[in-house]
Amino acid sequence: MTANSSGSDAKWLTTKIPLLRTVQSHIFKNNGLIKIIIESETNTELSYSQEERHAILVKYKNEGSLDALNKKLKSITAHVRKKMRPTHFISIPVSSEEMPEKRKKYRLRLCVDTTA
Repeated sequence: MTANSSGSDAKWLTTKIPLLRTVQSHIFKNNGLIKIIIESETNTELSYSQEERHAILVKYKNEGSLDALNKKLKSITAHVRKKMRPTHFISIPVSSEEMPEKRKKYRLRLCVDTTA
């Protein structure tokens, strides 16, 4: 975090917040409409980080603004993740003790269903 002075007398603090590129593109798309809404609601300024692809630069005046921004980003990230396709698979414990019995019951059910 560093303190910078912009054109006015007010001091702005800057920091980088890690953020998925997918979420970044959601915020900055459509001429930055969502970005503008977030900035006005949280009293912050957002921009792309030139050094780190997976982070955004944030200018803020106080900790309350930064807290409000973090809550907003969590909400947006949750919304974007719901729309994303799954990238991982669920593991099924095939070698557990109950699996042979479950497979046997499944085969019996399958045979009964196909003959009916």
